[in-house]
Amino acid sequence: MSTRSKTIAALVAAGVVFPAMAGPDFQAIERAREAKQAQRTALQTGAERAAMRCDQRLVLPLDHGPRAVTTPHLNAQRKARFEAQQRQCERQGNRPPSG
Repeated sequence: MSTRSKTIAALVAAGVVFPAMAGPDFQAIERAREAKQAQRTALQTGAERAAMRCDQRLVLPLDHGPRAVTTPHLNAQRKARFEAQQRQCERQGNRPPSG
């Protein structure tokens, strides 16, 4: 083989190998991620989100002892925020389940 044909063969081989070694298509990944997020938000309308919030129970983290996760003040704030959400749910007609 001549030097010219070896050079052409090397360039063709490099042209085939380099695209195969390319990384992931980040634009396609981002488009798919945005489409999935748009689909998720389209499924959850405001009323559905409010209903989901009304179905929650109040669970407070431990606020005493040597390994306390929070403080009594923060728990009081969480409780007040939860009660405000429950009052809003009752005003909207989304009653939380009893129990």
